[in-house]
Order: sequence, then C-alpha cells, then structure tokens
Amino acid sequence: LETASLYLHIPFCHTRCHYCDFNTYAGILPLREPYVRALLTEIATTGTLARLPSGKPRRSRTIFFGGGTPSLLSVEQITRILNACSTSFSVDEGAEITLEANPGTLSQEQLAGLRSAGINRLSMGAQSFDAQLLKTLGRIHSPEEITQAMQYARAAGFTSINLDFMFGLPGQTMRHWRETLDRALDLHYENYEISNWSLPGHQSRHNLTYWHNLPYLGMGAGAYSFFGSRRFSNVREPLAYIRLLRAGQRPEAESESESVDRAQAMSETAFLALRTAMGLHLPTFEERFSQPFTQFASNRLQLVEEAGLLEHDHDWLRLSKRGRLLGNEVFLRLLPD
Repeated sequence: LETASLYLHIPFCHTRCHYCDFNTYAGILPLREPYVRALLTEIATTGTLARLPSGKPRRSRTIFFGGGTPSLLSVEQITRILNACSTSFSVDEGAEITLEANPGTLSQEQLAGLRSAGINRLSMGAQSFDAQLLKTLGRIHSPEEITQAMQYARAAGFTSINLDFMFGLPGQTMRHWRETLDRALDLHYENYEISNWSLPGHQSRHNLTYWHNLPYLGMGAGAYSFFGSRRFSNVREPLAYIRLLRAGQRPEAESESESVDRAQAMSETAFLALRTAMGLHLPTFEERFSQPFTQFASNRLQLVEEAGLLEHDHDWLRLSKRGRLLGNEVFLRLLPD
C-alpha cells in the first residue's frame, strides 16, 4: 500500500483527569517547544524511512493530533508540525486533519488560527453536559463552554466537529445519559461504528484507517504504528523521547514491537471491519489476502452465524442488531487458534 495515515501525539495537559489512562502529563508545559523540535526531527526521519521504493514520499490522506491536549500548543507550533508533514510526506490536498481539544482551552482567535493553519476537523472531549459529572471526572470545562466552543469553531469555519461522551460514570443516571444523547441527536448524528456516530459524510477518515486495518505511522511520545506487517510504539516518557531524538536515535520502545503474521492480519482485518456499520466487504478481503474469508474462517464463522450474530448482504458481512451488543464475543471467535 502506498498510503499511511499519520498520528501525532501531544502529551501535555493542564491537569490529569481522574479517569485518564492515556499517555498524558500535567506540569510539563515548559517542555512544549523542545518536544515540538523533537517531533519535527522524528517526522523528517520517519518520512525518509517510509519512502516508496521509487524514492517518492509516501502518501497520506489523514493527519491526527491526539493527546493529551494538542490545543495547548500554539498555532505557530501546529503550523510548523503541519509544514514538516507536508515536506516529508505527500499529503493529499483534501486530507482530513484533526486536532483533539479541550472545550475549556479554546478561544475564538485560536480556532481561527488553527483553521487557517490547515486543521479542518476538531475532536472535543465534551464527556457530558452535566456539570456535576464533569466535576467528578476532573474536567476543567463547563457545559456552557462546550456550547461556546462549538459556536467559536463554527464561526472559524469548522464544519466537522466531533464530541466525545462517556457512559457508565459514577453517579450517572439514565436521565443524565438520555439528556446528553438527546442534545447530540438534535445535531442529526448517524451511527457508523459500534461507538461512533457522525453527520452524513463526516465520518472520521482517520479512525476508518484503523477499522480497515490499514497502515498508520505514529510519531511522538508513546505513539503506536502499524507499518510493514509490524506493530510498534515509541518510548512513553516525553523527556526520554526528546533526549533520544537529540542524540540522533530512533525513539522506538524495543519491548513494544510485534510482528503481525498473515493469519493474525486476516483475523484483525475481519473483526475491525465488523465494528463498522458497513461491515466486511468480502471481495476486498479476498483481493487483499488471496483467500475468501468464508474459507479462512469457515468453522469459526459457522458458530457466530448460527447464534444470529452475523448477517450476509450480497458481498458484505456485518454484525446483526443483536451482534452489535455482543461484538466482542464475535471478534474473539474470529481470532486464530
């Protein structure tokens, strides 16, 4: 494959939320500029290593700034990072470029600057429209700031805006959840993956890279990659990451490297595709692996079909309505022995 999505990890946060298990750090904001410089170095070296056999830069259709809170970087720093990506990779003119943000850290001026820099999709960690639940989570924003950030983003020209919400929180009732869902559904979002909804035409193209089991290159502290039949990650601690790149070394964590064999790749491609509303396109699977999926998973497939968890629709295989509720059971059964 000639394409690879790009993931850029920005690990900085004002405070660490009570529930957070991501590779994020509070109290290290002075490291932002040294970190950006290290990231620019990694982008350049990764771009060189990922070049096509012809010597041309590898093409990228999506760029995703994740964190952490990437919106804690300045517009100037974001611009430098995007310029580095365009220099080292062949970024599509219409590429989806996403930035994760905390609603409480966004200003109208900053959003206008981000849009001008090339960011065209925002992903905001709203989590809830209930003030008490936000306090329980340790979030620094209010429900009103979610609405305000949405207004600022639209005024800046953003047409693709994602909101994250959490279910199963301590003290959260079904009334709380219904109120949050009603406010989201008023915006006409449609379900396209087990835990993802969107307006028509605004599905996250970057996340669909994961669901289609396609190559992605992760850069930044703790970032994961799937490239060349290998899954690997960088060292997690930001200062260690900076020091390695300053010393001219690759920041990969040797203990986090894994080769993905053919059977594993086939199983993962199937169950990741089945997470989506479209499901698994059987001709594409056969073209990719030179083997029909029904042949590869015949015995395992029969068990979940008999349980009514899968349904066929011409060239597509997808989870049934009941299967969506028991998706993990289906995926486990599709893994190789």
